[in-house]
Amino acid sequence: MSVRVSPPYRAAYLGLVAGQQWPTGLAVAAFHEHCATHEPASIYAMTKVDVGRWEYVVTRPDGVIEARGSIPLCIDCHAEARADSLFGLSPPATAAESASAPLRSHDDPVAR
Repeated sequence: MSVRVSPPYRAAYLGLVAGQQWPTGLAVAAFHEHCATHEPASIYAMTKVDVGRWEYVVTRPDGVIEARGSIPLCIDCHAEARADSLFGLSPPATAAESASAPLRSHDDPVAR
């Protein structure tokens, strides 16, 4: 899986902090692949549309939209995230941990 984040928010996403709130317009997409074949699989994306509200999109690998909007399964799962509905690449740090954490390399799976 690779994760892509709106370019202006990439650094903040890499340093995800528990309780962090995101601005309207942030978009995040997870590109999945089949484990055995590494062929592209579904793409799951979310865009912050308002305070506390996200729009979710599920597409096939070719980009055809299968579901869009307030998808209950997505909402329920992302309610468990600790940083404004985002999980990040690893558990979010506390504010104190984030301040002292080293920057990650450019080889991170988050798109540039």
